[in-house]
Amino acid sequence: MTIYFRFNSVVLLGKIKNRVYHIGEPSSCLKAKNPVYEVAYDGSKSSMRQVSSGVELALMAESTVCQGDSYSLKAGELHSSEVLSQYAVTVLATSANGDGRTAPRVISTHREESKTFDRTPMPQFEVLKLLADFAGYLKNEN
Repeated sequence: MTIYFRFNSVVLLGKIKNRVYHIGEPSSCLKAKNPVYEVAYDGSKSSMRQVSSGVELALMAESTVCQGDSYSLKAGELHSSEVLSQYAVTVLATSANGDGRTAPRVISTHREESKTFDRTPMPQFEVLKLLADFAGYLKNEN
C-alpha cells in the first residue's frame, strides 16, 4: 500500500517484516503485471478503482522489526508488512504533512477494474474471542 502521510511506528509485541518497493513505469511487454488501484472508504465498505493497468516493482529495502524497535516510512512509499510472529502490536504516529493525495493506492492481484469489500465490524462475541486468544498468547509469552 502507498501511504499519503509520513509515519513512525514502534513494535510493542511480536515481529514484522517491512518491504519498500520502487514503482517503475508500465511495461508494454508485461501487460497488467501489477495493476494499481485507488482505495475509497465509505462506512463499512471500501472500494478499489483501477487507475493504472500495470507498473514495474523492484524491492528497494527489507527489514525485520522486533519488539521494542521502531521504523518509519515516508509519504508516497509503496510498502508491505508481514507479521512474522503469531501476533504483532504496533503504535503508529502520523504526520499531517501528506503528498496531497486523499486516497491510498494499492497493488492487487485481482484483475477487475473495480472491486468492493464489505468491512462490517465483527460481532462483539468474535472481538471478545480474539481478545481472549490474544490474552492467552501474552500469558504464555511471560
